[in-house]
Amino acid sequence: MRRNWIPRYPVKSDNVPAARRRFGYFCLPILYRDRFAGVVDLKVDRVAGLLRIKALHWKEAPGSGLLTGFNKALGEFAGFHGLAAKST
Repeated sequence: MRRNWIPRYPVKSDNVPAARRRFGYFCLPILYRDRFAGVVDLKVDRVAGLLRIKALHWKEAPGSGLLTGFNKALGEFAGFHGLAAKST
């Protein structure tokens, strides 16, 4: 029996041009407790062994608890991927 696969939503094979992107190419959500806090666009620099933040967008001004948790999670994320956690 042969099935025909038909997507139920529009499929685009091309990327959105950089000028039209709202946040970046590969953004991850920042969640804090039970709410959405913002998005971060990360880039791995394998030559330097660093995880770089290309863009960081907060929904509202972050408090000290959110910043502490974000820095800790970012360091753990970088370490998991074998990268140095370095802030500039």
